[in-house]
Parts: sequence; C-alpha cells; structure tokens
Amino acid sequence: MFLVAATATPLVAAAAVGGAVAGPELPPKIIGKTSINLEDIRDHSDLVFESAAGSDGPPITREEFTSMELPDYVAPDSSQEKLLGRLFERLDRNGDGQVTRQEWDTQTESELEFADANDDGKITLTELANARKNLDLGGVLNLLL
Repeated sequence: MFLVAATATPLVAAAAVGGAVAGPELPPKIIGKTSINLEDIRDHSDLVFESAAGSDGPPITREEFTSMELPDYVAPDSSQEKLLGRLFERLDRNGDGQVTRQEWDTQTESELEFADANDDGKITLTELANARKNLDLGGVLNLLL
C-alpha cells in the first residue's frame, strides 16, 4: 500500500508514509502521490519480499511471514497474525508451507493487474479504493500500498 494512507482504508495493495511492513520504507518519490506507477510498486514488492525472507533468504516460511509487524492502519496488533496467516495461504499456491519468489510475484501481479482497471501502468486512489472494495482483506497489496 503505497498511496496516501489517510484516504485508503486497509485492503489491497499497500502502504503509506513509511512502508507497510517493518523493514523497507517507501521511496520518498511516491509518498503523498495520488497515483503510483506499477514499476514503483514492483520495486517495493521486491524489498518487502526480501525483508520477509529475512537473513535465511527465500523461500519464506509461514513462521517468518506471520511474525512480520504491520502498522496499525493495516491491522491492529490483535489481528495481524490472523490476517498474515490468511495471506500466507493465498500466496502459498502449492500448499508446501513456504512462499517462493515465483508464488509471491504471481499473486502480486494478479492483484496489480486487477487494481490497474484502465491498464495505464499506474494505480490511482480511485482504482485502489475500488480494488480494496472488491478484493478480500487478505490481499498482498495490503503489504505494498
């Protein structure tokens, strides 16, 4: 979740001032914008994936993933593990208990494609709001925008 947090309630894609997961912060060039280029989201996605993988590197285990810290605007402390558990199951496409880079990228691209309704290579606040309304609360975009 990248865009302005004040106008976007938690769901799809991603971040606000400071990054959704403890770790990589959002690049200054995207903070406060009314839209974000898909390439900038993909770049941030790379940082979030690497941060989640930790020092052991990929793939990401369920334990690593569900122990990530999210800001309160994504999920209050009391519901973070449940939210991350649901998202992990969505990301772990083959059900082997770990998320590979390919699984991460496949889900991220699917959600970005859905969110970029007019296929112009960027997501506006309106597109983000519509995507959040139509995707469930476990979308990977919550971690990115």
